[in-house]
Amino acid sequence: WPRMAQAQFARDAAMAELLRRHHAPRGIVLLAGNGHVRRDIGVPRWLALDTRQVAARPAFAVLQISALAVGLLALVLLYWSHSTDHQQTKHFGDDQEYLTVVYSLLRHGSPEFVTGDDAAMLWHLPRSWRKSLVRKFKPAEAPYGYYRALDGRYYGWHFFTYPAFVAPMRAALGERYDSYRAHHYFNLIAVSLALLSIFQLRERLSLALGLALLAAATPVVWFLPYAHTEPFVFALGLLTITFYMRERTHAAVGCTALAATQFQPLAPIAWFMVAEWLWKHRTALRLQATRRRMLLRAVALVSLACVVFAPGLFYFSRFGTPNLIAREGLASLSLLSGSKLLWMFLDPNGGMLAYTPGLLLLTLWAAGRCGLRIARGARDDLWGLGILACALFEMYASTCQRNWNHPTLGVSRYVVYTIAPLLFFLTRELLAKERAWVTGVCVSAALALQLVVHVENGYFAYRANDAAHHSRLAKYVLSHWPGLYSPPPEVFCERTLQRCPLDANANPAGELYPIIWRDGSGRARKVLTDCNSAHTLERQTWTPEERATLERALAPCTGSTPKYVAL
Repeated sequence: WPRMAQAQFARDAAMAELLRRHHAPRGIVLLAGNGHVRRDIGVPRWLALDTRQVAARPAFAVLQISALAVGLLALVLLYWSHSTDHQQTKHFGDDQEYLTVVYSLLRHGSPEFVTGDDAAMLWHLPRSWRKSLVRKFKPAEAPYGYYRALDGRYYGWHFFTYPAFVAPMRAALGERYDSYRAHHYFNLIAVSLALLSIFQLRERLSLALGLALLAAATPVVWFLPYAHTEPFVFALGLLTITFYMRERTHAAVGCTALAATQFQPLAPIAWFMVAEWLWKHRTALRLQATRRRMLLRAVALVSLACVVFAPGLFYFSRFGTPNLIAREGLASLSLLSGSKLLWMFLDPNGGMLAYTPGLLLLTLWAAGRCGLRIARGARDDLWGLGILACALFEMYASTCQRNWNHPTLGVSRYVVYTIAPLLFFLTRELLAKERAWVTGVCVSAALALQLVVHVENGYFAYRANDAAHHSRLAKYVLSHWPGLYSPPPEVFCERTLQRCPLDANANPAGELYPIIWRDGSGRARKVLTDCNSAHTLERQTWTPEERATLERALAPCTGSTPKYVAL
C-alpha cells in the first residue's frame, strides 16, 4: 500500500481504539469519510465488534438518483411489454411446463399435474399460443415434459422453484391477463430490483453504477417477455453479488443455491463460497470464545448450500433417478465437449464474442490483472480466480445438453446463464482495487461495446426463437471465410436446413447429409457430410476447383463422423 494509505490505516486504528474505549452499551455513531468506514480496510476492520454494527451510508441524494435511474428503466421495459409489437405470439422452449406448474400450484398447492391444470392454463392464453402448443397438449394425456412417477402421479422434468415464485404474481393479476403475463411481469420486477441492489456497493458507487449498466446491457433483457428461467437465475446472480460484497455470505449462498435448483451447473459456486467462508474464519472456529457461535453459523451456511440437492432428492424419491432430463437422454456426460465450450465464446450465431463482447473482453482483462497480482505474491486473489474457474466449469457442464442449439434468442441461453457468474468475478476483482480511473475506462469501453450490440440487434426488438436461422454475422463469416466457422454439427444442421429442433449427432445413417450452405449468389461455401454419404455429392453440380477440394478433404475419410469442407 502507498504510504498515504498506511497513514490512513493508522488513523483508522486510533479511531477504533477510541470507540472501543468509550462506547456505551447503547452503541455509538461514527461520522467519517467513505474510506474510513469501509468494512474491509476502514475502522470496522480494527474494531472488536461485528462489522455489521457499523453502517456506511452514502449521501441520500445519490441513492435517490440511482433508484430513479433504475426505476425509469423498469418503466421503459414495462411500457415495452405492453406494446402489441413486442408481445410473444407463440410458445418458446419449455415454457408450457412452467406455465402449467403455476396453475398446478394455485389450484391444489402441488407441482403434480392433475387433469384440468392444462385446460385452465390454455384458457388464458392467446389463440396463437394455443395453436403452437397443439403438439404438446393432447387430450387424456399428460403434457409434453411430464412423466409418471413411481406412485402414479405426473411431474415435470424441470424443478418448480421458478413457478413457485411466479405463482403469487399470477394470483395477484387474476383473470384479467393472459397466463404468460405473470412470468413477464415477474421477470421484469426481479431483474429491476436485482439491478437496483447493485447500488448497495457504496464503497465505489460510480463503479457500481457502471457494473449495473453493463448488466442491464447484456442480452438477458431479450428473455424478459418469456416464461423461462434465464431472467430469474440472472436476478438471483446479481443478488448474490450484492450480498457477497456486503459480507452477507449466508444470503449470497442462499441465492445461488436457489438459482442452482433451476440450473444445476451453478451449484459449485455456492459450495465455493462456503469453502471460502470456512477458510477465512478458520481461526474463529478454533478459538474457545467464538467456537460455538461460529459453528452455528457454519452449520447454517452448509444447510443453505445443501438446497442445491433439493431437485435431485425430489426426483429420486419419486422416480428413482436424480435427474429426469438425463434419464430421457437429453443430457449425458458423454456429450461433454471442449469444442462446444470453445464455441460458447466464439460462435457468431450465439456465442459471447458476438453478443457479450464487452463482458468477455473485460473478464479477460480482469483475469490477466488478477493473474499478475498472484504472480507478485498476492495469494488472496486466488479466491477470485476460483470464482472464474467455477464460471468456466458451469459453462463446460452446460455442454452435456443434447439440444445444444435450441432454443435461442440471438444469444444462446447457456451464455445467458453464465453472465451473472462472470459479473460476480468482475465485481470482486474491480471493486476496492487501486487505479480506479483505469477500471472506470475499461468498464466504460465494455459498456460501449454492449450498446453497439444492442444497436445492431435492437434492444427492445421482439425476437422469436431464431435457432433455425444463421445470424447476419454468421452468414458474413460463411460467405467470406467459411474455413473459420465449423461449429458443433447440430448448430450448422439446424440453422442451414432451417429445421429446429434436429439432433444432428443422432444421424448414423447420414440421411440428412450432405448439408450445403450457399451464399446469396447461390455458390456453395460450406459442406457438412460424412464418408458414408460422400457418394451423394455426385448429385450436385460443382466447379472443377470445388470438386478437387472435396476429393482432397474426403479422400482419407472413413466412417460416419461428420466432417466440414470449406469451398
